[in-house]
Amino acid sequence: MSLSPLYNLSRLKSFYGSSNEIFEEEDDHNLSPKFQLEYLYLRGHGQGVGAFPKFFYHQFNLQSLGLINLELKGEFPNWLIENNTYLKELYLENCSLSGPFLLPKNSHVNLSFLSISMNHFQGQIPLEIGAYFPGLQVLRMSDNGFNGIIPSSLGNMSSLFEIDMSNNVLIGKIPEYLITSCSFLNTLILSNNSLHGQIFSENIDLKFLRWLQLDSNQFDGIPDSLSNCSSLTMLDVSNNNLSQMIPGWIGKMSSLEFLDLSRNNLSGPLPPSFDISSMLQFVYLSRNKLQGPITRPFYNYSELWALDLSHNNLTGRVPEWIGKLSNLRYLLLSYNNLEGEIPIQLCKLDQLTLIDLSHNYLSGNILSCIISTAFFPSSTDAYAPESSQQSFEFTAKNVSLPYRGSILHYFTGIDFSCNNFTGKIPLEIGNLSKIKALNLSHNNLVGPIPPTFSRLKEIESLDLSYNKLEGEIPP
Repeated sequence: MSLSPLYNLSRLKSFYGSSNEIFEEEDDHNLSPKFQLEYLYLRGHGQGVGAFPKFFYHQFNLQSLGLINLELKGEFPNWLIENNTYLKELYLENCSLSGPFLLPKNSHVNLSFLSISMNHFQGQIPLEIGAYFPGLQVLRMSDNGFNGIIPSSLGNMSSLFEIDMSNNVLIGKIPEYLITSCSFLNTLILSNNSLHGQIFSENIDLKFLRWLQLDSNQFDGIPDSLSNCSSLTMLDVSNNNLSQMIPGWIGKMSSLEFLDLSRNNLSGPLPPSFDISSMLQFVYLSRNKLQGPITRPFYNYSELWALDLSHNNLTGRVPEWIGKLSNLRYLLLSYNNLEGEIPIQLCKLDQLTLIDLSHNYLSGNILSCIISTAFFPSSTDAYAPESSQQSFEFTAKNVSLPYRGSILHYFTGIDFSCNNFTGKIPLEIGNLSKIKALNLSHNNLVGPIPPTFSRLKEIESLDLSYNKLEGEIPP
């Protein structure tokens, strides 16, 4: 489609052209539109458009502009902001724009929403950016090649609500002025950079902070001042250099729903019991150096969906209270030093879709009741909270891979490998018609392979090696 046939529509104010193939015709270079648009939204399929269409140079009343997946190429159109002083919202996402981020010549007080994510911008974020966009409420600059430090002038944007600068090459610390001045900050996403030091100072007061995602950086400390963020629902500081014990105040954050401290060097025991009013739904503490028994920090949490304590040095038995986590979908306790039998209370977990107890010292029989009640995914899983942030690591076909997002609605698996389980393989496993991966290898299981295994119509990975099985392979 081309916009040139619309040039004579002098009263046109708004145009929405989502999910089309949009380009500028070669013969309209000398034409100027008679309209002055206020709202324009074009979302394509990623086809090459070339440079910015010429009609943009004649627009001066734009209030909201969205250009997404268009492969426009070229540099950031600072002239577009200069020409349109009423502009409030600017989306330029996945448009193949490159070069530096260019500021307008003068301060633009009306711009409140700016997203330039998923482009090819490089260089430093201009140090004075805060002075040029003082009214900004949302700033999204993720998935680019920005380097250097985070400008402290962002603190001049006193109404800032959301910042997303993830997936860049930023270095240094989080500016103190940004944190102390943006008192309404709700969402801060700085994942996948090279930021370092302590996350915040000890005198922070961000009472509106709800979403804090700092994974895959080089932070080395969680300040106690973070306990003042009473509205925090998401805390992700995974894959950093944290080497302390898990702070006890984390258990008192009654609004926290998502906690990810995995892939650090955290040591010591698990935190004491969490607040009884806690809303925790996802807990990821894997790949640390946590020690001692699995105590009762998550006791009686009916809201908990995922509990991942794998790859630590935890000892003792699998606790019976896990059977009270009635909504639990994912239970990962692999690569620890757990011993004893699987408690029969786990048979109450009728929502389980993934259980990994591998690489421990567990013994006894594999409980058939666990198999018969679990692994039938609920139809409500599609409405799981924060589904885009759910993740786990699971080994299938001898390859350990991360699984994240919507794929989790379809993945079911059991891994009891590398333990000391004895007895026969339960016949009930044959009822798991949706299971994708099953690993019972490296145990002391005896008897035949159950003929019911022929019902495993969706199995993709099956490992029964290194046991004492006998008889025929079922047809």
